[in-house]
Amino acid sequence: VNLNRRYASPDPVTEPTVFASKTMVVHYHASGRLKLYLDLHAHASKRGCFIYGNHCETLADQVENMLWARLISLNSPYFDFDACNFSEQNMKTKDKRDKGQSKEGSGRVAVYLATGKTFAHSYTLECNYNTGRTMSAVPGASHDKGRASPPSKASASSPKYNPATWMNVGRACMASTLDLIGENPWSRVVRSRYHTLDAARMVLYNRLRHSTTYRESAKAYKKELAARTAANVRRGGGVGGGGGGGSVSSNGRRAPSGPRKAK
Repeated sequence: VNLNRRYASPDPVTEPTVFASKTMVVHYHASGRLKLYLDLHAHASKRGCFIYGNHCETLADQVENMLWARLISLNSPYFDFDACNFSEQNMKTKDKRDKGQSKEGSGRVAVYLATGKTFAHSYTLECNYNTGRTMSAVPGASHDKGRASPPSKASASSPKYNPATWMNVGRACMASTLDLIGENPWSRVVRSRYHTLDAARMVLYNRLRHSTTYRESAKAYKKELAARTAANVRRGGGVGGGGGGGSVSSNGRRAPSGPRKAK
């Protein structure tokens, strides 16, 4: 039995760990405390480290959904954003190896559905056992005085993976979470090709705006994003609208306008 196909309706007797996990996650969401759901998996066939995400109902949610994955690619050379999959089809695919069970029973899809399709940051992180396809370019960190890992160039090849590789991706996931809420004191966003989170959002918007799902809401979202960006510029915003500010958390609240000063 693939327990990662049992999250839709887990049995408390035969699948107690799945039942307990989902119950707690849904409880955290109901109390406004859930910020991220991340299921960690190893992948035997598809090379690289990548995310399986959901296809959200609103354009704003889908941009935030994909933004976190994009940020990981700025923080780890081993993370392959182009290998990520956020399609609706990948939420419903049935695998013969799982006796025809749908991915709707996976943790990341079941959590998204259980929250009324309102929680954008529900993912599966997949890492190959052996190697990747490419290496991503990673910009330098800001304000770190050389203490963060150094920047790296893109490469068309990838080294063999080892525990240090997977640890690097794990650290990137956490650094990207800090980027998303505007609390990363060593953010790489400002030295990336985006410079700000809202600029990264605009790139994702342009990627999604012609999709049938989001076409009607595209103009309104662009107008909102442009207004928020302009307001942040007037405030002298940091990384998020400029690096931290202007970002929106999973519960719809505005994140702080910039990184807090270290005490």
